[in-house]
Amino acid sequence: MKCLALSIDFETDELPSLEKVIEAAKPFSFVIKSISNQSGAREIYETRPGEVRLWDKCTLTAYFSLSQDIKALRKDLFRYDAKISDRVTVEFVDLEELLASDTEAEIDKLIGKKLQLRSKKFKSQNSDQFGSFKVYMDPGLAFGSGRHATTELCLEWLAENELWSQNVMDYGCGSGILGIAASVMGAKSTCVDYDDQALTATSQNAEFNDLTSRNLVVEHSSTFDFELHRGCFDVVVANILARPLMDLADQLQSLLAEDGTLVLSGILENQIDVVQDSYPELSFKNPVVMDGWVRLEARQD
Repeated sequence: MKCLALSIDFETDELPSLEKVIEAAKPFSFVIKSISNQSGAREIYETRPGEVRLWDKCTLTAYFSLSQDIKALRKDLFRYDAKISDRVTVEFVDLEELLASDTEAEIDKLIGKKLQLRSKKFKSQNSDQFGSFKVYMDPGLAFGSGRHATTELCLEWLAENELWSQNVMDYGCGSGILGIAASVMGAKSTCVDYDDQALTATSQNAEFNDLTSRNLVVEHSSTFDFELHRGCFDVVVANILARPLMDLADQLQSLLAEDGTLVLSGILENQIDVVQDSYPELSFKNPVVMDGWVRLEARQD
């Protein structure tokens, strides 16, 4: 089925008024995406319950059937902004091709040599990768599915290390993918987050991967007792952002068992020094970089 796709670049504060103009024309669907090549864009990973956040600059694409008359929309758009044509594109697209591209976006990749990340729909199928550990997640937000560089960096570390019978902390767990991967590889994981939605998602994803409270525990950060868990974890993974990694330095370090390893990500290359300086008692290995994002690994001196 062919349809008309009208795309408009906009800044975040324009969205409420721009949505009204578009919705009045009755598109059968519209989507909002970030403008991925914007320089210095704020990265958005997760939101508080009920919160909606967007990148500073986005593109709204509205889809109309070919039988719809959008002349009125054209007038409304020029009334909204006399120079709107400078940031509008119109094209004919094929819905079947769009759906096909979505299918291609399913997850099916090998992390390292032994961790296989797959979409949930593949669970009933046999894997070609014999002997690998399999984690099933849904594609979607990059941060929750393993596609974002920060998540992949942490997954690579987990896949390259022996985790059997280890106690692993996934602090700021989001979808729970890191804690789930660790538990699938034989660890006992504790997943902590401040977001109720993240904790619900983690619990559901853990259950889908056949994990129970014996090998994965989910806890809200407001009830997590750092003092009670002092020195309890062989591995602490925190894939959040530089500022909270700095603010939580003492607490995260306190969780490490003797000879424990701290794995940090969500860090940009220009933030390496300030993050490392927040952990003066730890010895850091050389940073690992992917797409401008950094993974740091440290142990007690």
